Amino acid sequence: MKKLLYFRTSTTLAGDDAITDSVAIPASIVTGMTPGTDTSINVRYPNLEYKDIHVSSAISTGEASIACTTADTTEDSATVAMDSQTHQPQVNMRVTGTGIPDNSFVGTVNAATVTSFTLVDINGNAVLASADGTNVTLTFNGDLANPMVRTDIERFGNAYCVIEIQSGRHREVLEDIMGALSGRNPFVVIGDDTTKEYISKYITSIGTVNVNYDPDGLDVAEGATSATLVTKTTLSTGA
Repeated sequence: MKKLLYFRTSTTLAGDDAITDSVAIPASIVTGMTPGTDTSINVRYPNLEYKDIHVSSAISTGEASIACTTADTTEDSATVAMDSQTHQPQVNMRVTGTGIPDNSFVGTVNAATVTSFTLVDINGNAVLASADGTNVTLTFNGDLANPMVRTDIERFGNAYCVIEIQSGRHREVLEDIMGALSGRNPFVVIGDDTTKEYISKYITSIGTVNVNYDPDGLDVAEGATSATLVTKTTLSTGA
């Protein structure tokens, strides 16, 4: 049975209304518990970063997409040739057109003045053209208002909760936490500053709930699997 570790730093029920006021962490993703100071323990766990990457020189001109009418595809090849043009396709833009499999993206480009590029899927794996073609029309989408581009997912460091403890009582607190984890209750209250309920008599309070949260990213309801798997969205445009 999966267990959740609960931390609440808010001292009132009314004040428990933000992601930094309380959090429930799946015990399975905790990466470590280490002393922060003589009177604190840091409980660390990973975040996930979702990067929505929108890259296109066409963005600055107000264009939603780039059309290319000079693309040459080769069946079973990931490389597509094209004539250089004013607005260049950029890495991570979605590609559609005859001979291009669904959900294909620009993986690499050969130079600043693009005369060829490679096809990849959303995970960066090579995608092969499904047909030979000369002067095929392709569309590269990079619209910030209607994003249809590759999304990269990567770890971007640890989030953490701080447990405030009596001086030097790190071992005793960790032993109490592990003892609670061996029990049957799936919801383990490590510390609740509202009710003053603590898993160990040596805990004095919950110091900080840090989840590296970005309010512009996805929230739990939109895509994360728990309150600790928060997201951060980074937008970038080409020059």
